[in-house]
Amino acid sequence: MRYLLALGVSMIAFANPAATAETLTIAVFTKNTTNPAYEAFRIGADQVGRALGARIIHYVPKKPDDVDEQKAFVAHVLSLRPDAVVFIPVDDVAMVDSVRMLNDAKIPVVLASNPLPGRFVTYVGADDVEIGYRQARYLFEYLGAKGQIVVIEGTAAAPTNRDRLRGYQQAMGTGIGSGLEAWQPGPFKVLPHMKQLTLDLATDVFMGVELDRKEADRINRAFVDAVRAGLAPDGLPAPVWLFWLRSGKDNFA
Repeated sequence: MRYLLALGVSMIAFANPAATAETLTIAVFTKNTTNPAYEAFRIGADQVGRALGARIIHYVPKKPDDVDEQKAFVAHVLSLRPDAVVFIPVDDVAMVDSVRMLNDAKIPVVLASNPLPGRFVTYVGADDVEIGYRQARYLFEYLGAKGQIVVIEGTAAAPTNRDRLRGYQQAMGTGIGSGLEAWQPGPFKVLPHMKQLTLDLATDVFMGVELDRKEADRINRAFVDAVRAGLAPDGLPAPVWLFWLRSGKDNFA
């Protein structure tokens, strides 16, 4: 937040050399009072304002993430005409027109967190798809690629929520989708194919790299051998009937 406001102040000073920090008014838009991240955002804004001697005005909807309230705030800001706006939109679609009005009024806007169309001094955010993907991969590895996962989504209007969910879906679906696409129409044994797909997914999750077919098969065979070795009786010959059963169950080979 410090860097955002510092950038806005620097831009204003460059565009209007007569302006000083003491004359600056910066409107800061955040989405709600329920998210601790936005509370920290506002605290940072106030700290920078005090350090620069600038006036910071906060605009926060009473109803979390309320589009109508934020639109009304923008209308007020247009009449107030502050020197700059730091803007976190509550909705990346519904607030496009409001941003366009700020642009038309030539009020400099620094966009944060949620991207949307418009003209901005800069945008500061993160690759939320990659965040979701990495979170999912870490979680899958921690769980040993087993168990059930519940994803609690955030506000549907927030692109951060949508993009992180896309990242989770990519982590879960990439291996499964490519594995199923490799299945050719026609008669084939389901169990060996499912076994191969499961081993490929385990390799992808635990090793975190994509391997060619030859190398993946080598790793998979080593994994199967390790599992079988762990089940073998130590120092005792395997019973004959076990080999007889396995010889007739080629689907499990």
